[in-house]
Amino acid sequence: MHISLIHLIPSALRQEIDSQFSYVIQYHSKLRFTLWPRLNKGIHFHLRDDPQKDLILQACYQYLSHHQCIISTALCGYSFSDLHSNSSPVISNSAAYFYLVGSMSQIKHNQDIGEVDWLLKTNAELWSDICGVFLIYEYRYQESKPDVVSFAKQFAPIKKVNNYMESHHA
Repeated sequence: MHISLIHLIPSALRQEIDSQFSYVIQYHSKLRFTLWPRLNKGIHFHLRDDPQKDLILQACYQYLSHHQCIISTALCGYSFSDLHSNSSPVISNSAAYFYLVGSMSQIKHNQDIGEVDWLLKTNAELWSDICGVFLIYEYRYQESKPDVVSFAKQFAPIKKVNNYMESHHA
C-alpha cells in the first residue's frame, strides 16, 4: 500500500520547493535533512487562501520527505495519523507508522544536523505529541530498535500515551 499526494501540490509551489532544494543541495548539502523550517513560512503563505491547504500541506510534507527532510518525514507521519486532535484530510495509520518509524530513527541519530532544533525545541509541544503518536503505534507493532523507543519516551506525553493504550485495550 502506498499513498502519494504529491500530485496535489500546485506547480508553482512545487517549482519553488525544487528551487530551494537545488540551492540547498548545491551550497549547504546537509541542510536537505532539515529543509522544512526553511520552507515552512513560504509554503503557508502560498497556501493561505487555498481551500485545500491542509491536503496540499500534507502533500508538501510527503514531497519533502522524499527529498530526505527528516522533519517533514515526522510531520508527514503525524499528519497521516488519526491519533492526534488535528486530523488531516488523508488518514492512513499504516502510512503514519511507516513515516514515523523512519523519522524517529533518523532524528535520534542526527540531532545535530541542520535545524532539527526547529522541531525538538522551537516546536517542543508538537514534537512531544509526535513522539506520543509514534509510541502508541510502536507499542502495537514493535518494529523499532529499543534505543529509538527510549529516545521517543524522553519527549512523549507518557500519561497521554498510557491513557490511550488503556482505553483501547480494555
